[in-house]
Amino acid sequence: MTRVVVVVLVGLLALCGAAADNRKPRPEEVAKRFFRCWLEVEQVQGGKKTTDPEQLAGVCFPEGKDWFSWGRRGEAAAGHGGRPVRLDPTTVPIRVDVRTEVERRGGRTEVVVHPCIIRFDGDRLVMAWPRAGVVERPLKPGEDYPERPKDFTSTRENGVAVRVLKPCDTYDQD
Repeated sequence: MTRVVVVVLVGLLALCGAAADNRKPRPEEVAKRFFRCWLEVEQVQGGKKTTDPEQLAGVCFPEGKDWFSWGRRGEAAAGHGGRPVRLDPTTVPIRVDVRTEVERRGGRTEVVVHPCIIRFDGDRLVMAWPRAGVVERPLKPGEDYPERPKDFTSTRENGVAVRVLKPCDTYDQD
């Protein structure tokens, strides 16, 4: 009888530990993991996968500051990506709005949003990026951009790019 009780208790403790490991991360934990520099190691666009460094980039999302990117093989200067990104770590999947300022004819500028979703896979960041951005607009409570990918699948039809990135230092390259 004692053995049965011990086995049951050990099993319950193991389950409790597993449940703790699968808990939803707190928003500040997500922000701490996301706001940093990343090096793209794989991209699937239109259903076609590439790991060719010539086709991949590094990107930095500093919290509260403009984001920027650079060629993975290096280039003379990093490209200014745009406005600070918005991260909503309370949604499933996690939503990220990658924002860029675009100059239009006549000197007028608009902020274009690429409504993305992300997930973490170990130390890697997986990001689903839509085919095209949309002009930023105020959203009503509970409203979202319909262009935001629904999952992490890239097909020719949906035009979603799925990027897999690993943590890096600023301007890391191969």
